[in-house]
Amino acid sequence: MAVSFYPDRRSHAFGPYLLDVGQRRLLRNGETVPLRPKLFDTLQVLVENHDRLLSKEELMVMVWPDTAVDESNLAHNLSVLRKILGQNEKIKYIATLPGRGYRFIVPVEAALDGSIAVRPFSNMSPDPDQDFFCDGVAEELIDALASVNGLRVVGRTSSFDHRLRDRSSSDVGHKLGVSAILEGSVRKAGERLRISAHLIRTSDGTQLWSEHYDRELGDVFEIQEDIAQAIVDRLRWKLLGPHTGPVVKRPTESQEVYQLYLEARYHLGTQKGDRLKQAIALLDRALEMQPGFAQGHALLALCYGVLAVDGFLQVEEAAAKAEKAVNRALELNDTTAIAYRACGLLRAALQWDWRAAQRAYLRALQLDPGNPNARFSYGHYFLAPVGRLDEAEQELSAATHLDPLAPMLSRSLSFVYYLSRRYEEALAEARRTLAIDSTYPATRSLAAACYMAMDRPEEAVRERQIYLRNADRPDDADTIGSIFEKEGEPGVLRWTAARLLKPVAGQSAHYDSLAILYAWLGEPEAALRWLEEAIRVKRGVAMWAKVHPAFDELRSESRFQELIDGMGVTDPRVATPGAAG
Repeated sequence: MAVSFYPDRRSHAFGPYLLDVGQRRLLRNGETVPLRPKLFDTLQVLVENHDRLLSKEELMVMVWPDTAVDESNLAHNLSVLRKILGQNEKIKYIATLPGRGYRFIVPVEAALDGSIAVRPFSNMSPDPDQDFFCDGVAEELIDALASVNGLRVVGRTSSFDHRLRDRSSSDVGHKLGVSAILEGSVRKAGERLRISAHLIRTSDGTQLWSEHYDRELGDVFEIQEDIAQAIVDRLRWKLLGPHTGPVVKRPTESQEVYQLYLEARYHLGTQKGDRLKQAIALLDRALEMQPGFAQGHALLALCYGVLAVDGFLQVEEAAAKAEKAVNRALELNDTTAIAYRACGLLRAALQWDWRAAQRAYLRALQLDPGNPNARFSYGHYFLAPVGRLDEAEQELSAATHLDPLAPMLSRSLSFVYYLSRRYEEALAEARRTLAIDSTYPATRSLAAACYMAMDRPEEAVRERQIYLRNADRPDDADTIGSIFEKEGEPGVLRWTAARLLKPVAGQSAHYDSLAILYAWLGEPEAALRWLEEAIRVKRGVAMWAKVHPAFDELRSESRFQELIDGMGVTDPRVATPGAAG
């Protein structure tokens, strides 16, 4: 049976009302109707049993399960509820059947709670290589719906998870914790475009809305606008409060440039080095055709930033290219959210300009608050390094709520728990990461670090062995097992350090890992020497040195504090909780 990452949120719609059981609130046309607790309980019991007659005794037991009360309490509650709901001779909600009981008599339906996932649109085109275009149409709809204030739109990684492709909408809805699913298909042939879209209620599989569009390829933005607006209308959003309409971005009027852009986004979504380089090549082509394409410059900057932080490109080269692209993007359009996200990543992860990074991230979140990757980047690359771990946890929890099947977000949340010395929680979240992707990078090593911090060396070594076997290094896995039996944990750490000291063509020096290994070995001079090198080249884990548990024994060293101060992460303008730079 599928496991949901979210509790069941029951909401019931009747007339102009929404009864939100999860939040214990009653809304009338979007406005809250105050109800005392027992009035709410009485209404909930009636609404959830609307398909049957409830006797007086049964109703009283359900509303007051642990308390003996007089019948007058029930009569009073029913009278007050009728007045609150506006019951009169023409409109009746609660019927009394003398001598038999009570019944809620207006139609009740399972209400959509303002949460939706957009599944990848099926490619019905003659050309099987149009998957990128179909995914791009769906991804643009995710962005448009995410612009609606208060609407929870599941992120791309979870919505596009390949394991959900053959599952029913009800199963997907349960897995992702959403009340509605948007799915569809795209057929692109020459300059003609046919898009079909369907909105499904996940609680029972009911199709709430369906439409087919036969248009010219150049009408793709109008189609996206029509679909997004129809979805918002069908979500009964009027019951959930005021909102702005969906915003469909028109990054370019050139269909050729737009298709290159969609294909680049498609490759960026894989987070793989070779595919990121393909994305850059596509964006270069698009920008040759349209140099003033702001969204293209922004995406290009983001690609260079991701290449660097994932170790596929030297920091200096990536930073220079990202700087040029992000500056051009913001010159062309200073309201491009992805440009500010790319700028935040550049300033934080590649340049360690923390004040500028925070300003960029806050602007990105202001422009696109429903984007899980923006929240991840802000929490992971800015808040955690400067030591604002509670805020980092909040941002990453929000990100995983928006994109629950994204292993990158789950692993980052686990890392923040580790930095906070909450090792059991870090391990639990790492297990969730591995349940999503059993070989997700750096997760086994994070679990091993947690076990080391908890003085459980056998389990730490076991995690390292699993990692090595997953990396097709079974001999190394056997080797560290033998070393551990003879020399214990220090022997394994020294063997690992020796391997990292051997240069490998095409790989960056592992200064940060060496600093951690020697810190764990209790060799402060070596640890500080490698940490200094890692900070010099702005390498990897060094950016979290201020809060990393591996360096706890070095914190009394004046040299360590000088290194941390030199990083700028102790500046109160960025390190103080709630500071805005």
